[in-house]
This record gives sequence, structure tokens and C-alpha cells, in this order.
Amino acid sequence: MKWQLKVHMGIHDPNKPMFQCDRCNKSFTTALYLKTHLEIHDDLRRWECQFCPMKFNTKKVRVAWVRVGELELEVYGLRVYWFWRFSFTNC
Repeated sequence: MKWQLKVHMGIHDPNKPMFQCDRCNKSFTTALYLKTHLEIHDDLRRWECQFCPMKFNTKKVRVAWVRVGELELEVYGLRVYWFWRFSFTNC
């Protein structure tokens, strides 16, 4: 746990260099946050919904999309998925 606190406290360090997006000038505390942010500007939609033909440019948006339309149940130790978007016309 100590290393996690050290990493977290580094976020609040005013002397730490910031990572800036060259497209919209937003600043981020880590290179990973910047890398994740850059997917927003990317036209490539590499994250696909497993239930419909929709594709997304970020994993976060894809996860939110699936959560809205998916209900995961555990029945007799097996995971069962029910997707309320029955037709692809909603996608």
C-alpha cells in the first residue's frame, strides 16, 4: 500500500511535470492519463460492443454503453447475459 500512496501523492506535487495534449491543451499528471485521453481525438474506433455493431474510440465509452443495455446474472454458478437492446436499430 505504501507505493500506491506515494504514486497518488505524486499527482498532487506542484513541481511534477505535466503531460499536455497537443490537440486541445488539456494537462494530465501521468503519461498514461494522456495516452488514454488521446483516444478521444482518434478517429479509429477499436472498441466494439459484443452485443451490437456499435464501435467506440475509447474503452470507457464502450463500457458505459454496455452497462446501460446489459444485465449480468449469475444463475447456478454460470454467468448469463441479457441485453435489453433487442434490435440493432437502437445502435
